[in-house]
Amino acid sequence: MKTFAVLLLAIISATYILNPTAGLLELIPDNIPIFGNLDEAMATAILLACLGYFGIDVSKLFSQSPSVKRAQSQLDETIERGKSLHKAEPK
Repeated sequence: MKTFAVLLLAIISATYILNPTAGLLELIPDNIPIFGNLDEAMATAILLACLGYFGIDVSKLFSQSPSVKRAQSQLDETIERGKSLHKAEPK
């Protein structure tokens, strides 16, 4: 029963985020400054929690691959070597 409730909540929150009513059904209207998007943020948080309940880790979608991390570290090393060479040059 709990799994069904979490699934239903995930479907409701995903539907709210997709907004098929084109803004006709809003808990907080989006044109209210600062607070306008809090309802979508809440629906997103609920959806992420529901996905986590089912073992779906969305954070993996935003992690860098090992090759990107390696390239980034090589770039950082190159920049640091350039800085040290620049400091060592007499003026």
